[in-house]
Amino acid sequence: MRLQALDEAIRNDRYPNCLSFSLDWEVSQKTIQRDIEFIKYVLGAPIEYDRGKQGYYYTDSNWFLPALSVSEGELLSLALGAQAATLYQGTPLAEELNKILEKIVDSLPAPLSVVLEEVINNVSFVGLPARPINAEMWRTFVRAIARHTVLDVAYRSEAKPSSKSHLLHPYHIANIQGDWYVFGVIPPYDNVIQFALSRFERVETTKESFKFSAQEDVKERIQKAFGQFIPRGREPIYDVCIAFDIDIAHRITAREWHPTQKLNIKKDGSGTLEFPAASLEETMRWVLGWGRHVKVLEPKKLKHLVADEIQKMASHLAP
Repeated sequence: MRLQALDEAIRNDRYPNCLSFSLDWEVSQKTIQRDIEFIKYVLGAPIEYDRGKQGYYYTDSNWFLPALSVSEGELLSLALGAQAATLYQGTPLAEELNKILEKIVDSLPAPLSVVLEEVINNVSFVGLPARPINAEMWRTFVRAIARHTVLDVAYRSEAKPSSKSHLLHPYHIANIQGDWYVFGVIPPYDNVIQFALSRFERVETTKESFKFSAQEDVKERIQKAFGQFIPRGREPIYDVCIAFDIDIAHRITAREWHPTQKLNIKKDGSGTLEFPAASLEETMRWVLGWGRHVKVLEPKKLKHLVADEIQKMASHLAP
Protein backbone atom coordinates (compact mmCIF):
# COMPACT_ATOMS: atom_id res chain seq x y z
CA MET A 1 0.00 0.00 0.00
CA ARG A 2 1.09 3.59 -0.66
CA LEU A 3 1.96 4.65 2.92
CA GLN A 4 3.96 1.48 3.46
CA ALA A 5 5.79 2.01 0.17
CA LEU A 6 6.55 5.61 1.12
CA ASP A 7 7.87 4.47 4.51
CA GLU A 8 10.05 1.85 2.82
CA ALA A 9 11.48 4.39 0.35
CA ILE A 10 12.38 6.79 3.17
CA ARG A 11 13.82 4.02 5.37
CA ASN A 12 16.01 2.68 2.54
CA ASP A 13 17.54 6.13 1.98
CA ARG A 14 16.01 6.62 -1.46
CA TYR A 15 15.02 10.17 -0.43
CA PRO A 16 11.63 10.30 -2.17
CA ASN A 17 9.95 13.64 -2.80
CA CYS A 18 6.41 14.59 -3.76
CA LEU A 19 7.20 14.70 -7.49
CA SER A 20 9.09 11.43 -7.78
CA PHE A 21 6.73 9.44 -5.58
CA SER A 22 3.60 10.87 -7.24
CA LEU A 23 4.94 9.68 -10.62
CA ASP A 24 5.58 6.20 -9.21
CA TRP A 25 2.03 5.94 -7.87
CA GLU A 26 0.29 7.97 -10.60
CA VAL A 27 -1.31 10.37 -8.13
CA SER A 28 -1.02 14.12 -7.61
CA GLN A 29 1.83 15.78 -5.70
CA LYS A 30 -0.75 17.17 -3.27
CA THR A 31 -1.82 13.61 -2.42
CA ILE A 32 1.75 12.65 -1.55
CA GLN A 33 2.17 15.86 0.45
CA ARG A 34 -0.92 14.92 2.49
CA ASP A 35 0.55 11.43 3.03
CA ILE A 36 3.79 12.91 4.34
CA GLU A 37 1.92 15.30 6.64
CA PHE A 38 -0.16 12.37 7.91
CA ILE A 39 2.94 10.30 8.69
CA LYS A 40 4.67 13.26 10.35
CA TYR A 41 1.91 14.98 12.30
CA VAL A 42 -0.59 12.17 12.96
CA LEU A 43 1.73 9.15 13.30
CA GLY A 44 4.58 11.19 14.79
CA ALA A 45 7.30 10.19 12.32
CA PRO A 46 10.68 12.00 12.70
CA ILE A 47 10.67 13.00 9.05
CA GLU A 48 12.60 15.92 7.53
CA TYR A 49 13.46 17.22 4.05
CA ASP A 50 17.08 17.13 2.81
CA ARG A 51 17.55 20.06 0.41
CA GLY A 52 20.83 18.67 -0.92
CA LYS A 53 19.37 15.27 -1.83
CA GLN A 54 15.94 16.78 -2.57
CA GLY A 55 14.01 14.19 -0.64
CA TYR A 56 12.68 13.07 2.73
CA TYR A 57 14.53 11.05 5.37
CA TYR A 58 14.07 9.85 8.95
CA THR A 59 16.11 11.60 11.63
CA ASP A 60 15.64 8.55 13.86
CA SER A 61 16.06 5.16 12.20
CA ASN A 62 14.51 3.43 15.22
CA TRP A 63 11.07 4.84 14.42
CA PHE A 64 8.73 2.43 12.59
CA LEU A 65 5.39 2.85 10.91
CA PRO A 66 2.80 1.57 13.42
CA ALA A 67 0.83 -1.49 12.40
CA LEU A 68 -2.81 -0.65 11.79
CA SER A 69 -5.33 -3.30 12.68
CA VAL A 70 -8.77 -2.57 11.29
CA SER A 71 -11.44 -5.18 10.78
CA GLU A 72 -13.54 -5.34 7.66
CA GLY A 73 -16.62 -4.38 9.67
CA GLU A 74 -14.89 -1.37 11.25
CA LEU A 75 -13.70 -0.13 7.87
CA LEU A 76 -17.16 -0.61 6.36
CA SER A 77 -18.69 1.36 9.25
CA LEU A 78 -16.25 4.22 8.64
CA ALA A 79 -17.04 4.18 4.91
CA LEU A 80 -20.78 4.34 5.55
CA GLY A 81 -20.21 7.05 8.17
CA ALA A 82 -18.48 9.15 5.53
CA GLN A 83 -21.43 8.55 3.22
CA ALA A 84 -23.92 9.49 5.95
CA ALA A 85 -22.04 12.75 6.58
CA THR A 86 -23.17 13.95 3.14
CA LEU A 87 -26.53 14.65 4.84
CA TYR A 88 -24.91 17.64 6.49
CA GLN A 89 -24.56 19.79 3.41
CA GLY A 90 -22.24 22.75 3.66
CA THR A 91 -19.92 21.08 6.18
CA PRO A 92 -16.56 19.46 5.39
CA LEU A 93 -17.45 16.31 7.33
CA ALA A 94 -17.90 13.97 4.37
CA GLU A 95 -14.79 15.16 2.53
CA GLU A 96 -12.55 14.87 5.58
CA LEU A 97 -13.92 11.46 6.60
CA ASN A 98 -13.24 10.20 3.09
CA LYS A 99 -9.64 11.43 3.33
CA ILE A 100 -9.19 9.54 6.60
CA LEU A 101 -10.75 6.44 5.04
CA GLU A 102 -8.38 6.66 2.08
CA LYS A 103 -5.34 6.86 4.36
CA ILE A 104 -6.48 3.87 6.40
CA VAL A 105 -7.13 1.78 3.29
CA ASP A 106 -3.70 2.70 1.91
CA SER A 107 -2.00 1.53 5.10
CA LEU A 108 -3.68 -1.89 5.25
CA PRO A 109 -1.35 -4.84 4.59
CA ALA A 110 -3.81 -6.87 2.54
CA PRO A 111 -6.67 -6.16 0.13
CA LEU A 112 -10.16 -6.08 1.55
CA SER A 113 -12.59 -8.89 0.79
CA VAL A 114 -15.41 -6.39 0.47
CA VAL A 115 -15.25 -3.91 -2.39
CA LEU A 116 -15.95 -0.73 -0.46
CA GLU A 117 -16.71 1.35 -3.49
CA GLU A 118 -19.49 -0.99 -4.57
CA VAL A 119 -21.02 -0.98 -1.09
CA ILE A 120 -20.89 2.81 -0.78
CA ASN A 121 -22.44 3.28 -4.23
CA ASN A 122 -25.39 1.10 -3.23
CA VAL A 123 -26.17 2.73 0.12
CA SER A 124 -27.93 6.11 0.20
CA PHE A 125 -28.76 8.61 2.94
CA VAL A 126 -31.49 11.18 2.26
CA GLY A 127 -32.18 13.82 4.89
CA LEU A 128 -34.75 16.53 5.48
CA PRO A 129 -34.58 19.69 3.33
CA ALA A 130 -32.00 21.87 5.08
CA ARG A 131 -30.87 25.47 4.87
CA PRO A 132 -27.46 25.77 3.17
CA ILE A 133 -24.54 26.95 5.31
CA ASN A 134 -21.01 28.21 4.70
CA ALA A 135 -18.41 25.44 5.23
CA GLU A 136 -15.66 27.77 6.43
CA MET A 137 -18.08 29.42 8.85
CA TRP A 138 -18.97 25.96 10.21
CA ARG A 139 -15.25 25.22 10.73
CA THR A 140 -14.75 28.54 12.54
CA PHE A 141 -17.55 27.75 14.99
CA VAL A 142 -16.24 24.25 15.69
CA ARG A 143 -12.71 25.56 16.35
CA ALA A 144 -13.99 28.42 18.53
CA ILE A 145 -16.09 26.05 20.64
CA ALA A 146 -13.14 23.69 21.12
CA ARG A 147 -10.75 26.52 22.04
CA HIS A 148 -13.22 28.77 23.92
CA THR A 149 -12.54 31.64 21.50
CA VAL A 150 -14.72 34.76 21.40
CA LEU A 151 -16.21 35.43 17.96
CA ASP A 152 -17.12 38.75 16.35
CA VAL A 153 -20.33 38.01 14.42
CA ALA A 154 -23.08 39.67 12.42
CA TYR A 155 -26.42 37.89 12.80
CA ARG A 156 -29.79 38.52 11.18
CA SER A 157 -32.72 37.14 13.14
CA GLU A 158 -35.79 35.86 11.31
CA ALA A 159 -37.91 38.87 12.31
CA LYS A 160 -35.30 41.55 11.48
CA PRO A 161 -34.58 43.03 8.00
CA SER A 162 -30.88 43.65 8.74
CA SER A 163 -28.09 42.01 10.73
CA LYS A 164 -26.70 43.12 14.09
CA SER A 165 -23.10 42.76 15.34
CA HIS A 166 -22.27 40.91 18.56
CA LEU A 167 -19.36 39.44 20.48
CA LEU A 168 -20.40 35.81 20.89
CA HIS A 169 -19.20 33.13 23.31
CA PRO A 170 -20.03 29.92 21.38
CA TYR A 171 -20.83 26.96 23.66
CA HIS A 172 -22.30 24.27 21.45
CA ILE A 173 -23.12 23.41 17.83
CA ALA A 174 -25.87 20.96 16.87
CA ASN A 175 -27.60 19.57 13.83
CA ILE A 176 -31.30 19.42 14.73
CA GLN A 177 -33.59 17.76 12.22
CA GLY A 178 -31.30 18.69 9.32
CA ASP A 179 -30.47 22.30 10.23
CA TRP A 180 -27.38 23.55 12.06
CA TYR A 181 -27.68 25.68 15.19
CA VAL A 182 -25.14 27.42 17.43
CA PHE A 183 -25.77 27.93 21.14
CA GLY A 184 -23.91 30.67 22.94
CA VAL A 185 -23.88 33.70 25.20
CA ILE A 186 -23.74 37.40 24.30
CA PRO A 187 -22.15 39.34 27.20
CA PRO A 188 -23.09 40.91 29.52
CA TYR A 189 -26.06 38.49 29.52
CA ASP A 190 -25.50 34.93 30.70
CA ASN A 191 -28.50 33.13 29.17
CA VAL A 192 -27.69 30.67 26.39
CA ILE A 193 -29.29 31.70 23.08
CA GLN A 194 -30.03 29.52 20.05
CA PHE A 195 -28.83 30.85 16.67
CA ALA A 196 -29.49 29.41 13.20
CA LEU A 197 -26.06 29.00 11.61
CA SER A 198 -27.46 29.87 8.18
CA ARG A 199 -28.40 33.38 9.41
CA PHE A 200 -24.88 34.46 10.33
CA GLU A 201 -23.63 36.97 7.76
CA ARG A 202 -20.15 37.39 9.25
CA VAL A 203 -18.05 35.31 11.65
CA GLU A 204 -14.54 36.43 12.66
CA THR A 205 -12.16 34.99 15.25
CA THR A 206 -10.86 37.33 17.95
CA LYS A 207 -7.81 37.00 20.20
CA GLU A 208 -10.02 36.85 23.28
CA SER A 209 -11.03 33.68 25.10
CA PHE A 210 -13.91 32.99 27.48
CA LYS A 211 -14.91 30.67 30.30
CA PHE A 212 -18.21 28.83 30.41
CA SER A 213 -20.61 30.64 32.72
CA ALA A 214 -23.90 28.88 31.97
CA GLN A 215 -25.04 26.30 34.49
CA GLU A 216 -27.35 24.47 32.11
CA ASP A 217 -26.25 21.47 30.10
CA VAL A 218 -27.00 22.59 26.52
CA LYS A 219 -26.70 19.07 25.12
CA GLU A 220 -29.19 17.76 27.67
CA ARG A 221 -31.63 20.55 26.80
CA ILE A 222 -31.40 19.66 23.12
CA GLN A 223 -32.06 15.98 23.79
CA LYS A 224 -35.13 16.77 25.87
CA ALA A 225 -36.65 19.24 23.41
CA PHE A 226 -39.50 18.57 21.00
CA GLY A 227 -38.61 19.84 17.52
CA GLN A 228 -35.99 22.38 16.54
CA PHE A 229 -36.81 25.07 19.08
CA ILE A 230 -34.75 24.56 22.24
CA PRO A 231 -36.16 26.33 25.33
CA ARG A 232 -33.83 28.63 27.26
CA GLY A 233 -35.42 27.64 30.54
CA ARG A 234 -37.52 30.79 30.88
CA GLU A 235 -40.25 29.97 28.37
CA PRO A 236 -43.45 28.19 29.49
CA ILE A 237 -43.46 24.45 28.85
CA TYR A 238 -46.79 23.10 27.64
CA ASP A 239 -48.11 19.62 28.41
CA VAL A 240 -49.32 18.44 25.01
CA CYS A 241 -51.79 15.58 24.62
CA ILE A 242 -52.71 14.28 21.17
CA ALA A 243 -55.30 11.60 20.33
CA PHE A 244 -54.61 9.49 17.22
CA ASP A 245 -56.74 6.96 15.35
CA ILE A 246 -55.98 3.36 14.42
CA ASP A 247 -54.91 4.27 10.86
CA ILE A 248 -51.67 5.93 12.02
CA ALA A 249 -51.19 4.13 15.33
CA HIS A 250 -48.34 2.01 13.94
CA ARG A 251 -46.50 5.15 12.80
CA ILE A 252 -46.97 7.01 16.08
CA THR A 253 -45.94 4.07 18.26
CA ALA A 254 -42.92 3.17 16.10
CA ARG A 255 -40.96 6.27 17.19
CA GLU A 256 -39.86 8.03 20.32
CA TRP A 257 -41.04 11.62 19.84
CA HIS A 258 -39.75 12.80 23.21
CA PRO A 259 -37.68 11.04 25.92
CA THR A 260 -40.39 11.69 28.54
CA GLN A 261 -43.40 10.92 26.34
CA LYS A 262 -46.38 8.90 27.62
CA LEU A 263 -48.09 6.57 25.19
CA ASN A 264 -51.49 5.01 25.88
CA ILE A 265 -52.98 2.46 23.48
CA LYS A 266 -56.68 1.61 23.68
CA LYS A 267 -58.29 -1.75 22.93
CA ASP A 268 -59.52 -0.57 19.52
CA GLY A 269 -55.94 0.32 18.46
CA SER A 270 -56.24 4.10 18.78
CA GLY A 271 -54.43 5.98 21.52
CA THR A 272 -53.02 9.15 23.01
CA LEU A 273 -49.54 10.65 23.07
CA GLU A 274 -48.37 13.09 25.76
CA PHE A 275 -45.15 15.12 25.75
CA PRO A 276 -43.83 18.54 26.85
CA ALA A 277 -43.20 21.26 24.24
CA ALA A 278 -41.93 24.83 24.41
CA SER A 279 -43.00 25.96 20.93
CA LEU A 280 -46.69 25.61 20.16
CA GLU A 281 -46.13 26.98 16.65
CA GLU A 282 -43.78 24.12 15.87
CA THR A 283 -46.08 21.60 17.57
CA MET A 284 -49.00 22.92 15.51
CA ARG A 285 -47.12 22.23 12.28
CA TRP A 286 -46.37 18.70 13.49
CA VAL A 287 -50.07 18.13 14.33
CA LEU A 288 -51.23 19.41 10.94
CA GLY A 289 -48.89 16.95 9.25
CA TRP A 290 -51.07 14.08 10.52
CA GLY A 291 -54.26 15.59 9.06
CA ARG A 292 -57.63 14.18 10.13
CA HIS A 293 -56.02 11.28 11.97
CA VAL A 294 -55.18 13.30 15.10
CA LYS A 295 -57.03 15.50 17.57
CA VAL A 296 -55.55 17.96 20.06
CA LEU A 297 -56.76 17.32 23.60
CA GLU A 298 -54.39 19.66 25.48
CA PRO A 299 -53.52 22.48 25.82
CA LYS A 300 -56.41 24.71 24.77
CA LYS A 301 -54.02 27.23 23.27
CA LEU A 302 -52.75 24.58 20.84
CA LYS A 303 -56.36 23.64 19.99
CA HIS A 304 -57.08 27.25 19.00
CA LEU A 305 -53.87 27.55 16.97
CA VAL A 306 -54.67 24.41 14.98
CA ALA A 307 -58.32 25.45 14.44
CA ASP A 308 -57.34 28.95 13.25
CA GLU A 309 -54.74 27.54 10.88
CA ILE A 310 -57.22 25.06 9.38
CA GLN A 311 -59.73 27.86 8.81
CA LYS A 312 -57.11 29.96 7.03
CA MET A 313 -56.11 26.98 4.88
CA ALA A 314 -59.74 26.31 4.02
CA SER A 315 -60.23 29.92 2.94
CA HIS A 316 -57.55 29.40 0.29
CA LEU A 317 -59.67 26.64 -1.24
CA ALA A 318 -62.76 28.82 -1.59
CA PRO A 319 -63.69 29.59 -5.24
